[in-house]
Amino acid sequence: MPFDGSRVYPLDPFVLARVLDRAADCIERGWCTGNFARHWLGWNCSPYAVLAHRFCARGAIQRALWQIGAGGDIDAHEAYVARHLAVTAAGTRQGEAFTMTREWVRQTSRDQPSAAEIDLETIQRWNDASKDGGAEVVALFRFAAAEARR
Repeated sequence: MPFDGSRVYPLDPFVLARVLDRAADCIERGWCTGNFARHWLGWNCSPYAVLAHRFCARGAIQRALWQIGAGGDIDAHEAYVARHLAVTAAGTRQGEAFTMTREWVRQTSRDQPSAAEIDLETIQRWNDASKDGGAEVVALFRFAAAEARR
């Protein structure tokens, strides 16, 4: 059954922080846009692929959830992580661009998307619009991980 945005399962705050830190680690090793992950030769691939070397923000979240064995509904866990990032971004220097992207996704969507779907789409578009080699994405992930630990 495809993810419809209606299921958002909370993660333990320490698990959430671990996911965000591991996702940031993935992006620091290699960042990409336009696809969830890329093979070391630059080919598109699944974020779960052994040969995945570079990740976008969503691909890194998916990879981190899989690596730590979050279990359950990965899509719903991913939506929860995206929601935490959206809320956290509102209070950071990255927040303005992130919030503008979120509002654009909301306005241009043909359907009435759930908040979870908006957050997931926003993460993807925000990542793809970043022009600093993923540093902004890593900074938000690290900040959000610290906030989850509070």
